[in-house]
Amino acid sequence: SLMAVANTNPDLLRKAIVDNKNGTFNVKLYKVSEESFLFFWKKKVFTPTIITLYPTFPVAVDGKDGANPDADANPAHAHGVDQDDKGKTELWVRLIEKAYALLMGSYSKIGKGGFGADALEALTGTAYKEEVNTKDTKSRIIEMVKEGVPIEVGTKAKLDGLSTETAKFAKENSLVGGHAYAVMSADDSGLKVRNLWGIGARNAEPVLTWAQYYEIFNQFSNKQ
Repeated sequence: SLMAVANTNPDLLRKAIVDNKNGTFNVKLYKVSEESFLFFWKKKVFTPTIITLYPTFPVAVDGKDGANPDADANPAHAHGVDQDDKGKTELWVRLIEKAYALLMGSYSKIGKGGFGADALEALTGTAYKEEVNTKDTKSRIIEMVKEGVPIEVGTKAKLDGLSTETAKFAKENSLVGGHAYAVMSADDSGLKVRNLWGIGARNAEPVLTWAQYYEIFNQFSNKQ
């Protein structure tokens, strides 16, 4: 979801983080709740929420998470890649991830799977729904891409029963079951997705035909 927003509206992420110049950062996310109307109609309500945090993150030590003030010390969760002139890696992903963990209760609450639509709501303050693919998914994804809407798509829980050609394509491009990918572009010929493993994937941004998409993926985040 972060990749999808970075691809479509990077300013939203830039404005979400404020350096307080005292060793802490403010991160703006949205709490999501529901209000009922007329006893049966429900509407999502988004409350802007500022989370203040220190740039310290869990690190993996002997298979366990521990706290460490060094942001580059074997992070247990998200990590930076780009470096500044002092060799320090970027913080923005880790800051937003930590803020989201604090918003939801803990890292374990956000690190055991889930729907990209939920994270997109927390990031954008806009209603999303995770939906199962239909024959209209192609046109809806293309429409959202044209509108500059961030989208993530999810693979089937298990990639069993794929055709031989598609199974080979999936393996060569690090497409695995039960995994989320950001949509980078889409048109009538197909779509490009980005793997959250990034440079660790065999192909960070595979391009699929729509036939391959429907065979490998089964859900997407639909803006409401």
